Amino acid sequence: MLKLTTAIILTGGMSRRMGFSKETMNFQGSPLMDRLIRELSPAFEEIIVVGKNPQLYKDKSNVLTTFDLIEGRGPLGGLHAGLHLCKSDFAYLLACDMPFVNLAYIDFLKGQLKREMDALVCKEGDQLEPFHGFYNVKLRDRIEESLEKRENSITRFIKQLGNPAYISLDKAREFSPDLSIFTNINTKEQLMALENKDPFQESYTLKIHRVKEGNRTEVLDKVINECPLKLFVNGQEVANFYASPKSIQYLMIGHLYLQGYIEGYEDIENLEINKEKSAVYVQIDPELLEKRKGKSKEGHGLKVLESNELRIPGDLTCRLSLDFEKMSTLFADTGAAHSCGLIHEGKFIIYEEDVGRNNCIDKIIGRILKDKIDLSDKILMTSCRISAEIMSKAIKIGLPAIVSVAAVTNLAVDLAKEYNVTLLGFTRGNRFNIYTNPDRVD
Repeated sequence: MLKLTTAIILTGGMSRRMGFSKETMNFQGSPLMDRLIRELSPAFEEIIVVGKNPQLYKDKSNVLTTFDLIEGRGPLGGLHAGLHLCKSDFAYLLACDMPFVNLAYIDFLKGQLKREMDALVCKEGDQLEPFHGFYNVKLRDRIEESLEKRENSITRFIKQLGNPAYISLDKAREFSPDLSIFTNINTKEQLMALENKDPFQESYTLKIHRVKEGNRTEVLDKVINECPLKLFVNGQEVANFYASPKSIQYLMIGHLYLQGYIEGYEDIENLEINKEKSAVYVQIDPELLEKRKGKSKEGHGLKVLESNELRIPGDLTCRLSLDFEKMSTLFADTGAAHSCGLIHEGKFIIYEEDVGRNNCIDKIIGRILKDKIDLSDKILMTSCRISAEIMSKAIKIGLPAIVSVAAVTNLAVDLAKEYNVTLLGFTRGNRFNIYTNPDRVD
């Protein structure tokens, strides 16, 4: 029976991009190395740390430390040093900048190992992942021969072995659907993103406890990013938002128009997004802004569409609603996004999504203004319910038709009738409801 009780963690490397030694990195409130050792301990009796700072681990009973026996040779040199201390038949290899341990994957790999194998790692095509894999302790001498020839590439070494074994990426995804186990942290920006400190990341991967039929499992789950934003116009704070960070400029353009600060995109002299401060700074000509002070309190008024003869093919609407539901990758990942799309001649020409339904409409309006899109033959499709507020926004920009996959309110219907807008709701599969202008729907 194989003895599989050793893991090796490599802490070498100059960490030039990070700016400090990675083995001292903190991750989600605690030292990353402490986290790795703690999470590996249920699967391995001994953990060998290969690096230059053995004093960091002197109080850990199950940790052995060693220096590279042949310095400056990268991961292959670290593996070589670790195998010299290894008391198992195989050792599991990990790096100190890889924050995610998956015990189920480790158990699976242990079950696949055979004594005659040189190594067992993940591989797809020509791409090979040397970490989160097992290495035969008998490779020590062969690695040393390679290092003496200054052949330092660990991936090339594995490919030249006589009997390596491989796990496919598809198989690895059964244990780590987003393949996060192979994530490594090379920069402060990557560290911030993984710690959920990147304010403009669309979603975050969190470790959660999922309960199903009374059984609890620890899994990785994606949650949508609701990003706080402040809008400044000519240096003065005028609005606060909680929004998805995609298409922020369109959100601000749409909001400024709807609130009466601008008549069109050309009124904006400058728009700057500051990620660090979660703020957007807009410059508008002060004289122009002064003239619109009164209007900015109420925004643009509602305008009756004098001529609205746009016809809506019912069968096309049904088909587009099915396409529309498949378009939101953010909703597929998180289940928490609203979507809006602008349709022209049976195709989506604009598509936006956001955690907030009002934000979603504002982004579409901002895009319409920036690209100067003629709306006379366009249809807006949305995933959100059509309230009076949503309908008012559509009327202000001059949209002639709105199609929702959700419900509508009575006030939205009243506004659509009054302002000559065609309104459809509950557009799902092969059915829909027509609330106004039924003669314009084929």
